[in-house]
This record gives sequence, C-alpha cells and structure tokens, in this order.
Amino acid sequence: MKTRKPGYGIPFLAGVGLFFVSLAVAYLFEFFTPKQKMTYLPALTGEQIRRLGAEAEKFRVNVGRRPIRLQELIAGGYLEPRDFFDPSRSPTPADEVGQLTMNPDVIYFPALAPEDPPDTVLLCTIFLPARKARFRVVFNDGRYASLPAGELVASLQRTYTYLGAKVARKTPPGLTAPAEAQSQPQ
Repeated sequence: MKTRKPGYGIPFLAGVGLFFVSLAVAYLFEFFTPKQKMTYLPALTGEQIRRLGAEAEKFRVNVGRRPIRLQELIAGGYLEPRDFFDPSRSPTPADEVGQLTMNPDVIYFPALAPEDPPDTVLLCTIFLPARKARFRVVFNDGRYASLPAGELVASLQRTYTYLGAKVARKTPPGLTAPAEAQSQPQ
C-alpha cells in the first residue's frame, strides 16, 4: 500500500498558478488599455447661479411675480445671455436680439412661488463641470448649496412631488389626465 506524502497535489498547484497568472494578465490588460478620457458638459459657476437666483428675486420684487421664462431676465435688462452659460463656451449661444438660441446650462422651476416650501429647488445646474464636482443649487428661499448627485436627486424629487401635488390641487373638476381619458370606455 502506497502512502501519500502530506502536501498539495499537482492539479491543485497548477490551478492556483493559473489563477495568479490570469490576475496578472488582467492587471496588465487594464494597465495598458487606453482609457477613454471623461468629458464634462458645460455648467454654470457658483457665482453665476447665485446671480441668477438674486436677479430672479429682484424681478419678482419689481414685477410682482417670478419670471415665467429665464429669457424675461434678459428682456428686462437684469442679465445678459452669457450669464446663462458656462463661461468656457465660445461663443455664447445667443443671437443679436438677446434671445437664448438654446437651453441654458441650468434648470429653472418657474411654478414655485416664494411661499412654497423653502427646500424645493428653484434653479440648479444640470451637468458637472469637472470630476468629483458638485451640482450647484439655489433653493426656493434663496439659499445656495453645492450638492452631490444623491442629494440633488432627493431635492429634485421633493420639488417634483410638491409641484405635482400643487398642479393636482389646481386641476378643475371634470378634467382628467390624458391617460385616464383614453382608458375610459366611450
């Protein structure tokens, strides 16, 4: 009868060796594979979004309401078209008559009134200007904040939920949403 010597068998050692070789190959492949450079889309600076919030408030004080569209701030002489875009853009997307020829680098919620909850979002950037950057936000009460993506999503969710409920309260009786109207038998 043969007695086995204590230790690991050849198949086991070959398997362990193959595992470590595959790890080394994977590491080298990852190390030498060209990486796609991450590009970031335009975003307003903190100073720009603060100014947008302040000028929207000045507009409200002077006119009695918030601007329905951000272009009203241009027409009223509160801001220039370049104030709505990342300063690194060249040229600024605007035409000769002072109208914005494309969407600004910001989201604006004109349906919010000053008496609405202070933690709802009035203005926010929609893109990150750099890696590990934060989104810039002006809340309904005028506060400025720089938020990571998760906090911005939560703030936007509160805003959309509030505005949805506000619109639902103002819907006249007898009006139904298009989906409900389509599903009703005729």
